[in-house]
Amino acid sequence: MNLVIESVGQGEAIAKAAIGRKLQRMFPNGCKRVLLVNPMGVPEEDYDINVAVQNRYPIYPPYGLGVLSECLQRRGYEANIMDLNFEQQAALKSFPQNFKYNIWRKWLRKKIDDLNPDFVGLTCMFSVTHRAMKQVAGYVKELYAQLPVFAGGVHTSGVPELVLKDCAGIDFAGLYEGNTSLPDMLDFINGKQPESSLTQLCTIENEQYIAITERAPVESNDLNAAADYRDLKIEEYSSLGRIGTYYWLFDDATRASTVLSNRGCRAKCTFCSVRHFNGKGVNDRDVNAVVDELENLRDRYGITHIMWLDDDLFYKEKRTVQLFNEITKRNLGITWDASNGIIASALTNEIVHSASESGCIGLSLGVESGSDKILRAVYKPSTVKHYIQAGEILRNYPSIFTRGLFMCGFPGETISQLTDTINLGREMQFD
Repeated sequence: MNLVIESVGQGEAIAKAAIGRKLQRMFPNGCKRVLLVNPMGVPEEDYDINVAVQNRYPIYPPYGLGVLSECLQRRGYEANIMDLNFEQQAALKSFPQNFKYNIWRKWLRKKIDDLNPDFVGLTCMFSVTHRAMKQVAGYVKELYAQLPVFAGGVHTSGVPELVLKDCAGIDFAGLYEGNTSLPDMLDFINGKQPESSLTQLCTIENEQYIAITERAPVESNDLNAAADYRDLKIEEYSSLGRIGTYYWLFDDATRASTVLSNRGCRAKCTFCSVRHFNGKGVNDRDVNAVVDELENLRDRYGITHIMWLDDDLFYKEKRTVQLFNEITKRNLGITWDASNGIIASALTNEIVHSASESGCIGLSLGVESGSDKILRAVYKPSTVKHYIQAGEILRNYPSIFTRGLFMCGFPGETISQLTDTINLGREMQFD
């Protein structure tokens, strides 16, 4: 039997009480120090050293962990970050002849021994990283049986029960974005908040899956928090692997990183997990807070290129133009791209002009299909007409490299509809 709570009521109180008791049992002395870990990007059985030495594996700065770090510190907790994906790639490039995949075990053990954290938090964005997360969690428990282990991220939020049941080393799974819910949980553990403050948290107790799926309210301070990477070498990331899909446009001196200007997406695409993870709608950050973060990345790490992590970068035309104009006004000397894809129906002449002026070198459009019937079936917010109009606008800006993101094999899709998709791609004249 599973106890899953999704609305306020008696059942929710029961679940919160059960999870609260487990937290108090596992943290008898409270919790002050946290180690956040980004696991290896590719599981050992899939790892190809020839791909890695050519910098072909993604190596993104752990932006979500950086924001969590900042939010935890604001509540008075000590947060540290370890990026095993970066450390592994750096070791390979430094000592290719002596490289061993499992060297991460030595690094992680030393980090835990040095910091003596009260719990270890793991992130997992994509399903492909599940096995690596499981391996890391198992190793932590093997060495430190009493050390609580948490997991979070997009993948974990999508299948939390599977994660908890498959990964015996994980004690709790955090759901959705934890910028507010994780500090709230630590406040509860330390007696600063009641158990009613617990949100977005699940666990296995006595072989029973217990979940609180109530979302924490979005706090403006947490929403506008900039990533604090602690002692991570952000300036070295793009020299060790790929950041975004426009990495091949970088020159040797480019230092790239990532930033998120808003959270969520207006769309309801059936194949996408963004709405499940971020909730309905879009929460946009303060424009000055976003540009301050860009400026800090440039000044602290020498960053000269940004890949926006946004799923709906052009949400609200007025704010979007204001954001790009502020970047131009400050003369940051930073270029940027939108690898994740933008919504074609949101693209206007004014937005693209301000984007070009602010340093845009690449835009990806999430087209998916050239059939309006398919687009309606999957709840895409754009139509074929929108895509054609977007292509016409973008052709006026040859300095912006454009690419289309397409899908084939939708349920019930016909050869004729697939041909429509190919023809639309040709008509849009992507680079």
